Amino acid sequence: MLIIGEASTEIDRKIENAIQMMNIHERGLVTIIIPAIESEVNSGSIIVEFQITLIKCERNKPIWELNAEEKYKIALRYKERGIELFKDSRIIDAFYKFSRACKILITLEPIPDLELDKQLESNINNLRLMLYNNMAMCHLSRKNYKHTITLCTKVLDKDKKNVKALYRRGMAYGNMNNNEKAVADMKEVLTLEPNNNAAKEQLNIYNIKLQESIQRSNDMVKKMFKTY
Repeated sequence: MLIIGEASTEIDRKIENAIQMMNIHERGLVTIIIPAIESEVNSGSIIVEFQITLIKCERNKPIWELNAEEKYKIALRYKERGIELFKDSRIIDAFYKFSRACKILITLEPIPDLELDKQLESNINNLRLMLYNNMAMCHLSRKNYKHTITLCTKVLDKDKKNVKALYRRGMAYGNMNNNEKAVADMKEVLTLEPNNNAAKEQLNIYNIKLQESIQRSNDMVKKMFKTY
């Protein structure tokens, strides 16, 4: 038995895709190719071949028939599974869970028009921010710094004091050599959490780089004036 949407690995996600294109009682030969992982030495693509026969298919309620609370509970379950996967260092698998949960919540937009119970509306909005933050965490781990910045900014547009978003965006800016913005975000983190040692360490690193950059710029200007 397989439940569409519950896949937690690349192979399972591809199996889900294959099954969704099949008819009842259809038998198909499935070939799955998993690309090589660059970080692994001498790694090659993994090829898996097998037959599938779709014996039975029970359709769940389509997403447009789910109410807001049902969608929230499904998204919450995906989020919690994503956290488990992230803790196991399965970054890509975790990202898929967070992303799927976020897509479910997006179908509720515009939320104010639904006139929901205030607590449920608050829960949905908070979960959405958590998912953006978690996806940013995944992108940062994979060195996708532009995506990290975009997602963290989405969070900060709604919650200016979100420490995790500020820290992750600051790290992303720093890794893109935008030391000025990295310093600004880390300073904001320390304004909110003065004892945040990780932010203190990163602020020191990026502040030194910023000062060195300013000094190089000043030296260049001085040389230009001497030349002329």
